[in-house]
Amino acid sequence: MTLKEMVRSITDNWPAKILSIMLAVFLFIFQRVNTLDTRVFEVPITVVGNTNALVSTSPLPTKARVTITTTQNELPLFSEKDVSAHIDLSKFANPGTYTAPIEVMLPADAQDIDSIETHVQPIEIKITLDKKAGKYFSVNPVFRGIVAPGYELVSQDISPDKVWIEGPASVIGMINAVSTEGIDITGRDTAISREVRLETLNPVLTSSHYSFRFNAEIKSIEKSAEWDAVPIVFINLDEGLAVAHNNYTGYLRLQGNERDISGYTPKEGVLYVDCSQISSEGEYPSMYVQHKVGDEYRVLKVEPETVSITVEKAADAGLEPAVQDAPAEPESVPAVVEKGAEAEPPKDN
Repeated sequence: MTLKEMVRSITDNWPAKILSIMLAVFLFIFQRVNTLDTRVFEVPITVVGNTNALVSTSPLPTKARVTITTTQNELPLFSEKDVSAHIDLSKFANPGTYTAPIEVMLPADAQDIDSIETHVQPIEIKITLDKKAGKYFSVNPVFRGIVAPGYELVSQDISPDKVWIEGPASVIGMINAVSTEGIDITGRDTAISREVRLETLNPVLTSSHYSFRFNAEIKSIEKSAEWDAVPIVFINLDEGLAVAHNNYTGYLRLQGNERDISGYTPKEGVLYVDCSQISSEGEYPSMYVQHKVGDEYRVLKVEPETVSITVEKAADAGLEPAVQDAPAEPESVPAVVEKGAEAEPPKDN
């Protein structure tokens, strides 16, 4: 066949031939599209090649979206655990800002598959690297609320009291101390001993410890108060007898919690004399003045310690018979005279 004949055969009925070629291409693409399938994976991004002790100054993406397209027969070869993504820092030797591609790793048995396409999002990230540094920092407890009225936090300790923090040198340089999460002491009137957590750190930092043992001592705020002219009552005196000139009063000084003592005043019966040993009229010197106050108070001083009394027949003296029963527990009512002086040891009565 001559060249002329060859050209004629090619160009002869060329519209039909071009249409046939286009149809063949279309059928090829159609067949390929209908035999391919796509699967999308969310995979963690790891950092590799960090041999130069450089770290990112801001949090990096933790996940990448990897799309794999291949034939329906080959697609089962891929699973999320077989696909990974990483950022290689080995090419960056000095601190600075760089653009790093995210590289996708497929399983080894997928390397020889021809009909496979992979796409990753994001394709690359901008990363600022700084030298890695570390330093010890004191741990400061942080409190929420206040202790109960009349109480105060007198001591505290936390263990360990220092932590080693690592991260970018520029970030480490901005830290003076680290704190715990808030410790709630609202309304507390007893000691605290509990585990506490470290405050949330910048994500680019790591700590040697994240939990601590915290102990605190909470004590009552002690104050003293005094009262003059507290009535002295006489109890357990035989019926028909009475104490002449029964207008005895005494001095009382107590110490107690600031909250409790600020709402207390002694009522009749707090100071009393027990007359159960008296059975007849007469003079009775040195009768002990006793007291009855709540256990929450400490008696600092009572005066007088003793009184001398004259006992007469109630009818002859025109007096009311003495109280026969022990005094009731005094009620708490407002208004006292408070003093902040040091407590004095109570005297024996």
